[in-house]
Amino acid sequence: MAEPSLLPPLGQITPNNHGAIVSLFTFIFLSCTVIVVLAKIASMLYLKRSVPSVDIPIWICMVVAFVQSILIQVSVNRGMGRHRSELSNDSFDAYNKLNYAAELLLLLVFALSKVSTGNLIRSISPSKSILRWCLMVQVGVGVWALLALFGAAFQCPTPYWEYSPSRCIGKGAIIYPIMILNMILDAALVILPIVMLWNVQMPRVQRLKVSSAFASRSLWV
Repeated sequence: MAEPSLLPPLGQITPNNHGAIVSLFTFIFLSCTVIVVLAKIASMLYLKRSVPSVDIPIWICMVVAFVQSILIQVSVNRGMGRHRSELSNDSFDAYNKLNYAAELLLLLVFALSKVSTGNLIRSISPSKSILRWCLMVQVGVGVWALLALFGAAFQCPTPYWEYSPSRCIGKGAIIYPIMILNMILDAALVILPIVMLWNVQMPRVQRLKVSSAFASRSLWV
């Protein structure tokens, strides 16, 4: 009896093509995002409670993340992970456009996730000082999102999607302050709930669990 033949691999890593690595990590991160959202749905059904200001941004974030993952995969099909010399001009132009759109959507995902986390903190905190600090962080998120999107979108002269260090402002170094500020805002959204729970009357283990949940939510999404 003949053994059933296996389907060909979806991607193959070669010395001249590392696109399959990008596809693998894109699939992993998208799968984790879906798991987080499913856990969110389960908690809503269990608690029978929904906070629109918290839930709506995270739903939009999931949709944007899904679209961004599709763009990355199509970009891989168009040449991401391969040498420029192996790509036709049409394929390279399509890759640049897809990657350009995916990078902007990724920044939007970061911003929406922070908005959702900030709204969650504001919805459960009775402290005026925490609310004030949280509002300041959210204003910072809004300013950061606008500057990051504007900076990433227009760091190169027209056509904007044709990235090359030799033709872009600072040779593409603008991404470093964008990511540094992104991490600072994430850290602020981790510290705020820890401070909020510091004086709450609850067992230390429970306090650590809740703080860890906030930290994992902020750092993951």
